[in-house]
Amino acid sequence: MSRFMVHIASVLDNLQRQQSLAWQQQVQQTQLLQQLQSPQSERKDPEPAPTLYKATPDPASSALVQDLALQPNQKQADELAADAEEKASEAEKLTEEADKAMKVAQKAAQEAKSEALEAKEEADQAKASAENSKVPKIVSRERERSVTPTQFSKALTFSTGWAEAQSSANLSVISAADMDRRVTKLLFDSETVRDAFAALSGEQRATPPMGFIKTHRTGSSTLASIVHRIGNERNMTFVLPSGEKHANALGWPAAFPGVEALAFNGAPMHQFDIICNNAVFNSQRMKEYLKPSPVFFTVLRSPVAQVESSFEFFHPPCDSGWDSRINWMENLDRIEEQKNMGERGPVLKAQFRNSQAADLGWYEHAGGSADDQDNGAISEWIDGVDSSFGLVMLTEYFNEGLTLLRRKMGLDVSDLKYIRMKRGSAGREQPTPEQLERVKELNHVDTKLYEHFNRTFWKQWEAAGGWSVLGSEVRELRARNEVLERACSEEDDNECPWSVRADSSEYTERLRKRQTKMVEDGELLFESMTIR
Repeated sequence: MSRFMVHIASVLDNLQRQQSLAWQQQVQQTQLLQQLQSPQSERKDPEPAPTLYKATPDPASSALVQDLALQPNQKQADELAADAEEKASEAEKLTEEADKAMKVAQKAAQEAKSEALEAKEEADQAKASAENSKVPKIVSRERERSVTPTQFSKALTFSTGWAEAQSSANLSVISAADMDRRVTKLLFDSETVRDAFAALSGEQRATPPMGFIKTHRTGSSTLASIVHRIGNERNMTFVLPSGEKHANALGWPAAFPGVEALAFNGAPMHQFDIICNNAVFNSQRMKEYLKPSPVFFTVLRSPVAQVESSFEFFHPPCDSGWDSRINWMENLDRIEEQKNMGERGPVLKAQFRNSQAADLGWYEHAGGSADDQDNGAISEWIDGVDSSFGLVMLTEYFNEGLTLLRRKMGLDVSDLKYIRMKRGSAGREQPTPEQLERVKELNHVDTKLYEHFNRTFWKQWEAAGGWSVLGSEVRELRARNEVLERACSEEDDNECPWSVRADSSEYTERLRKRQTKMVEDGELLFESMTIR
């Protein structure tokens, strides 16, 4: 607001100077006009030039000479009068503009004053609430650079008594959640205004760099297909797997980016636009590869439904009944079971032990001593994840999530149409209520993660306008998807091209060939890394 006031003051000062100059010019021209129009006797004529002889004056000739002498002066007077009127009109316009600018400045100053008073009042109330409830302060610290796969950058450090103090806070006073909702709404409002100005000006908003963190059996392959298509159409560049041992993974289930991908993509120099292959989330390392100010997003699914889908799709070494499945999950960490899993061991653990939290970096954050029942540590980690992500979608409300993503990325609804990838089988055996509770207990971190982002998703939805604003976009997307599904079922290559049908591995291979050529042509930065 202070910069705005300085700008307004500068504009007013400039207008005042122009207005003063215009009036001075008008006064000078008026004086000159009066002088030209005054009687001949009142003007001082120049001394006559000396003559060699004295001629007798002719009355007719004298009158003609006098008329010819006065004509230029009269023409100049008329021109000066017209110019004076024009300057006067300009001065009046400048005065009107100055008055308008003054009113805008006064209004802005009043609004700034009101906002400052409101902010001070809310801060005082929050301070009083904190003192009454003895809520410990949140200490911010700079994120530290990760040096090993087990280290994770932490955005916030909470004292151990935070959960108890939070529950005892006086809800009648403005809470942190209330403030958070206000901030979220302001962010969405600013994005809406930005989109509106872009639409009015006819400009297409640039797509920002993005990190899509894939989670397993959540619809993430469908979302990755959309991201691949958007990036390829806009000539954006991707951090890609090497295509050798792990054709679709960036180090997963180990740390990002993995030895092979590190050698393939070169040293991180903020040279890429997109990450969307399987990778364990690590904000610091991923930002080193992505261009400045990336948007991170992901999708989560109800843990029980996600586990059901995982058993049907990945076929782990256990029987199909839920008692057998639960028993197998309970013994994932036992040496005997790890021997039975063989080389698949690390992958199966990442797919069935709090799978979604594992993809978002929980075990990299907590290390080998991770306690999946430590609610305090889990809440602290979730808060760090929340601060790093621009959007966390829900599988159960996939289209609604895409409408929010559209606004964050400056996309059109037509950019987001899709067909489902890797569909699950229908008619699966359902767990009993007791078995369902046991599955939740074994996936406690996933359960807490989903509960948290189920709340934040609907908070963002309402802040963006809810169904009254976004409902038409959801309906349009569903209609486009129906048309696309029908075209694909009829094998209509014009309406259902390869870019829509290709799965993640196929699209990754095509992008790999394209970017290899870009490096060869010098269009993409590449600095070789020495792998030790």
